[in-house]
Amino acid sequence: MSNFTIRISVQGEDDDSKRELYEVMESYGFKRTIASDSGKIYKLPDGEFSFTGTIDRRTLLETVKASAGQIGKRYSVLITESKGRTWYNLPSD
Repeated sequence: MSNFTIRISVQGEDDDSKRELYEVMESYGFKRTIASDSGKIYKLPDGEFSFTGTIDRRTLLETVKASAGQIGKRYSVLITESKGRTWYNLPSD
């Protein structure tokens, strides 16, 4: 299985479109949190999502486009496949 971090930037984003994006992405199985090796859960920065699965980056991009496209605003996407994650000062959930 692979871990992915997905960054979505919505043009002209407001609180309503941000909330809508988060709801849609979560309905597709994307999370707004990550877990440490000890199992502690941390919140990702705004506009970032996590996904773990057996999928390639291109297929994942199509899934992200299908979900994020539902909010009806122009957006940009960056997907990073990870062998591991390290972070500092993320708030815990």
